[in-house]
Amino acid sequence: MNIGVIGKPSDWLISSDVNYDNVHKKWGITFTFIELHEVLENMDIFSPIDIKETLLKFPTAGYIDGPGEKDILEAAKIYLSLKKIVSDYRLSSLTLRCFDLLKPLNNTGCLALSRLNDEGIPAGCEGDIPALFTMIINRLITGNPAFMANPSQIHDDGIIFAHCTVPTSMVRSFGYETHFESGIGIGVAGTFAPGPVTISKINGDDLDHYYAAAGNITTIDVSHNFCRTQVKIKILQGYDYFFKFPLGNHHIISSGNHLTMFHELMNFFSVREKSAR
Repeated sequence: MNIGVIGKPSDWLISSDVNYDNVHKKWGITFTFIELHEVLENMDIFSPIDIKETLLKFPTAGYIDGPGEKDILEAAKIYLSLKKIVSDYRLSSLTLRCFDLLKPLNNTGCLALSRLNDEGIPAGCEGDIPALFTMIINRLITGNPAFMANPSQIHDDGIIFAHCTVPTSMVRSFGYETHFESGIGIGVAGTFAPGPVTISKINGDDLDHYYAAAGNITTIDVSHNFCRTQVKIKILQGYDYFFKFPLGNHHIISSGNHLTMFHELMNFFSVREKSAR
């Protein structure tokens, strides 16, 4: 497995890097480090015809609230640039220091990462390597993409997780809005259907600790104060983990309850559980 690291982990993240040599020995992963300027340089390669043909292959958004045509075209160019990097470096997955695109491009990587995940290429945000690795494990277990998100609010009836990108195949509907933190570019706003989910995170310098819990998606009132895709989940095991010892910012949500299989896989690789009990 060859993971592309495009830019370093974002500065504000907690526990988002790893010991690359140890992870290679334990998991057999190769890391390829790619400068962010390659994303920008690739974008000059694609013609207007390339971009429009690419957009025709994207699922149709149910609504557009904020982004203009230029934003959508630019987001498609970011996608094409990342696809070229995947091909050039023979990557199996990638994580992108996406906030560094805001200033030079006045846009985000949210749509590009959404599309890559739907196409079977796990793609994570903000250079967060442990979160990306957790997405990879979830895809190996389920055969489906996963949603990378932050716990944003904790209520008695559930935790709200939110982020500005989501694989559109995971949600029952979606639209394009501006990116929450910057108010520019494109954020993907997806709406989840009710149902069971698994929440997980693998972390540690050697990717040797993990958390996993089953939950159910409940009703949510969408807020303008969070990232564009929001989901409220009632966790079956309690919330102590999120208050006492969360494994970093981002957590991974996958459709369905595959908790038993996740535990079995982690046990096989001697990864220690951070219990929520």
